[in-house]
Amino acid sequence: AEIYAKVCAYCHEAQVGHEVQVGPQIRHRKLPVTYIRTVVRNGNRAMPSFRSSEIDDESLEKLADFISQK
Repeated sequence: AEIYAKVCAYCHEAQVGHEVQVGPQIRHRKLPVTYIRTVVRNGNRAMPSFRSSEIDDESLEKLADFISQK
């Protein structure tokens, strides 16, 4: 939850004072954990890739689990 709030929510959650949400809503969509890990590591369109020096594998696993929850 902490990583999501600090990094992901900036683009993937509506922000107070912002007219447009940058990225799509990713929470509560039942996205597969494998898909989330792949997109984080490789990027996708405007989504940048994040190296293991930026988010380690253990943290990425926890983040993917958090995002994939209902």
